[in-house]
Amino acid sequence: MENSLITIVLPIYNVEKYLNRCIESIVTQTYSNLEIILVDDGSIDNSPVICDDWVNKDDRIRVIHKQNEGAGIARNTGLQNASGEYICFFDSDDYIEKNTIEKLYNEITKNNAQVVICGFSKVDNNGNVFKEIIPPKDKLLYSNDEILNEFLPDLIAPEIAGNNRFYMSLWLFMYSMKTIKDIDWKFVSERDIFSEDVYSLLELFAHIKTVAVLPEALYYYCNNNASLSKSYIPDRYKKIKNFYLETVKLSEHLNYSQKIISRLSKPYLGYVLAALKQEVVCDRKFFEIRKTIKEIIDDTVLQTVLKKHKRDKVNLAKKVIYFAIRNKLYTLCFLLLKAKSSN
Repeated sequence: MENSLITIVLPIYNVEKYLNRCIESIVTQTYSNLEIILVDDGSIDNSPVICDDWVNKDDRIRVIHKQNEGAGIARNTGLQNASGEYICFFDSDDYIEKNTIEKLYNEITKNNAQVVICGFSKVDNNGNVFKEIIPPKDKLLYSNDEILNEFLPDLIAPEIAGNNRFYMSLWLFMYSMKTIKDIDWKFVSERDIFSEDVYSLLELFAHIKTVAVLPEALYYYCNNNASLSKSYIPDRYKKIKNFYLETVKLSEHLNYSQKIISRLSKPYLGYVLAALKQEVVCDRKFFEIRKTIKEIIDDTVLQTVLKKHKRDKVNLAKKVIYFAIRNKLYTLCFLLLKAKSSN
């Protein structure tokens, strides 16, 4: 039964190579009662034309052309124009299984849940699936304190590295529009908070009382990003540190437990390693690279987090790198990260 209108929001920016694939996977869904909102965020490639073409092909599709403000604000634009009973936010360079909406809808309505989460597949540049993260089947419904004590900590990061049960990304969820409207939830801009997914979902889950889990990989996350050396961001660590401090501040404001707050160190440290890897492969002189690595490693926030980090919960490779960072062994850090980046 397709009793509910479901809104799909796609923020779009310069994705002409992948956009048709994404929209095609949505318009051919087995669940057809859809409202599809394409938010063209000031694209300067052929994406706006592709959006307009799809409007002429399918009357369920609307397009909003706007100036570039980032994905977070683009999602908010879609949200403000949504009229569905449920809503999904997908990335326009990814795609979904043919029955994704039907399955998510069945789970969220069957359980009278406010949100439902599924798993996903990681796809390489050649279209091959190289990894799946699928929620376990042992618990398919979380409510009240179970969300704060079990689900949300595991959503942020697993206790043991590599033992992912969930993945904290907004595109894996279907959401109740009633809940969103009741709390006036909006996305933070990634220009204000690095990794806006985590921050925005932390705000949302303070109000969620029922979460349904669908243990299937229905979403295809595509590895379309440029290489680290081509996407160098000079102040990346500054943004990462701000993300950590702001998410801790938000969690304290929301009266989240220390268990939840402590888990925030894991995405923070993961982002730090990514920033350090970016440094060692960037096209800069060695003394400049070493200077930036030293500044990052010497940072008091990073050193404080590492001292509190449980060393028995990470794999051997990370233990060695964390040891080198904690003891400020700059050259060893450079060599370890260089070797890891070349793998």
